[in-house]
Amino acid sequence: MMRKMWKWGFVPMTLFAMLLLVFFKPQSPAHIIWVEIHDFSPGYGTDEMEALLLVLERHQIDRTIVFVIPNRDENEPIHENTDFVEYLQGLQERGVEVGAHGYSHSGFEFYKSSNEVETLVGKSLDAFSKADIYPRSFYPPRYLIKKEGLEVLSEHYDEVFLLNKLIIDKRTYLYPAYEFIPGMTPRVLKPIANYAYKKIYIRSTSPVFRVNIHLGDIDAETLKELDEFLTLADRYHMDTEDIQSLQNP
Repeated sequence: MMRKMWKWGFVPMTLFAMLLLVFFKPQSPAHIIWVEIHDFSPGYGTDEMEALLLVLERHQIDRTIVFVIPNRDENEPIHENTDFVEYLQGLQERGVEVGAHGYSHSGFEFYKSSNEVETLVGKSLDAFSKADIYPRSFYPPRYLIKKEGLEVLSEHYDEVFLLNKLIIDKRTYLYPAYEFIPGMTPRVLKPIANYAYKKIYIRSTSPVFRVNIHLGDIDAETLKELDEFLTLADRYHMDTEDIQSLQNP
């Protein structure tokens, strides 16, 4: 409940920021679409994930990253769930990347001092190592981390994802993410949200269009909305055949 209240609290702020960007930010077409799936852990099983991936396969997605919680609430260590680990390894074989999403995902767990972050990073890396999985990307729970903690993460991961930017090989890239919230797709607030969506995300100055999806939001109706949303994105997705991958910008 708290997570949903926190997330919905960003809706009016996001809309206000969108309108500001529409009028004051120069625009150019985005080249690459990334989908970032949050909160995967053994407690979800794999049905929701497979249903989500089935939708994504119908669209022009250049990179899909599943951010896994290595020990949700400190009682779901992934290495103790053999089926889950095998599923993650299978995802990697299918071209889906596995990233780290905190350690236990308890509150703002990474919004702490550098020493505390270092300890948590060690626990997270250890949990993944025991599962023989070695993520190169990290996304802090609730998107928040202090500057000193960010420096620690940059020492351990090639990529650190935040809501408004990416840190890749210790360099910062202003690639804002679009937070997919059920019921808030562009069709709901047409024409304003539809116009803002096209101007800010698909035609933003960022070469990467990032879409954040939380696995806990996935159900049949949400998948339908997501399918429609990505269909809209497809219309503005440039031909990426001759565009170099941004794995290492």
